[in-house]
Parts: sequence; structure tokens; C-alpha cells
Amino acid sequence: MLTSRQWLALGNWTLLTGLALLGIGFSLDRNVLAGVIVLFSGLAALLICAVSLIFALVTAFVVRMSGAEELTLPVGYNPVGRVQTRWSESDELDSVFRLARELIPEGHPRRNAVEERLLRNSQLVRLVYLAHGGSYRLEGYIILYPLNRSAVSAVLAGEICAGLQIRPRHVQQRWTSASGIYIAAAAGSTWRARAAVVTLLEVMTENISPEWIFARPVTKDGLRLMRKSGFQPLFDTKNVWALRYRTGAR
Repeated sequence: MLTSRQWLALGNWTLLTGLALLGIGFSLDRNVLAGVIVLFSGLAALLICAVSLIFALVTAFVVRMSGAEELTLPVGYNPVGRVQTRWSESDELDSVFRLARELIPEGHPRRNAVEERLLRNSQLVRLVYLAHGGSYRLEGYIILYPLNRSAVSAVLAGEICAGLQIRPRHVQQRWTSASGIYIAAAAGSTWRARAAVVTLLEVMTENISPEWIFARPVTKDGLRLMRKSGFQPLFDTKNVWALRYRTGAR
């Protein structure tokens, strides 16, 4: 089966071949006016057919997952190619935690704890799929907890020092009402996946616009990224770090 890029190359080849044949026909035609009309009519027809064919084939061969959204990357920055992202279904947690065991062997949220919080809000685990030819492969994920006002106050007071201490009652049921975000886990299996995960985090926090963002670094890469993003430890460098994302309360 040809990939979308291969079909695109085939469409370009077909278009160029048609142009060459039209050029030959034009050179053999004694009636210049008729030749010009034939040339431009043929060019327009070929262009429309080629674009329609390529669009149809690319749409057919690049499989779009149910409920997935295209991740729009910033202009001038797209090292990862096409990315799709969506909220995880309950039966997909096996794949998430299988990937977690490979990428974050220590300090990762326990599955039962995540499942308890999912009963409060079903949109906590965001999947990241990267394009490979005509299909998409799960290569990264983010686990986020939307926090209510009391939870944010507890974190800032030092009463909550780790994600395990965040109870279901601390999780806001709607993202639009979240006063804060706790990044429980963020991981990618390749450098492309990690770049997509970081970009997705930036897009989501911008859309949600919480007052506070919290996280606890468990890897060197995570700590480096948090420092670069402006996070500061609240009490101890081994516990929760915080970033004041915007001013004002919800």
C-alpha cells in the first residue's frame, strides 16, 4: 500500500507528464490560437483533477482516529510531523501504563489512583499519536489533574506535596473551572514524541489559562524543562514545584 507522500509524488509526476504531452501537442499545432486555448484548457483540467486526486488519496490513506484532533504546531517549528491527540478511553489505560513502565519506572502515578480520579473527571489522560506513513502510533501521553480552589490552596500551604496526595475531591469536574493544573506525568518514547508532548502542554495550558501550574520532577529531563519554563520549588526541590501562570482567582 502506498503512503500519502508516495501518492503525492505520483500525482506530481502525472501532472508534469500531462504538461509535457500538452506542450508537444502545442508545438505540432499549426493554429496558434487554437493551440493556446487547448493548452490552457488542458492545464486547468489537469490541475483540478490532480489536486482532487491527491486530496482524496491523502485523506483516504492518512487514517484519522475517532475523536482525535490535529495538534497545530507553532509557525516555523515543526520537527515532529503530523500529530493527533485526544483524551484516553478507559480501555486504553493498558497501553498508557505499559508505555509508562518503559519511560518512567519510578515516581509515576499509580494506575488505581488515576482511575479513582477519572471517576471525578474522565478527561485526565491525553494521548499523543505521531504519524508513520499512513497510520498513527501512540508515542506519548500526559496525565493532568484540574484542581479546584481548595486544592490549590492546599498545595501552596504545603499540605499537598505530591500527586498521590491529590484526592478525587480536589479534582475539578470541568476544565473551564480549574484554578490550577497538576502535571502528574508527561512522557514521550522518542525525541519527536517528547517535542509533541511539550508543545501539547503549552497549547493546553494556554487554552485553559489556569492561575497556577504544579508539577513534581521525577526525571532529569523533567527538572530541566521545569526550570527552563520558570517553575520554582515551593518548599523542597524534591517535592512540588509551581508556576504562576496568570493572576486572578476563579
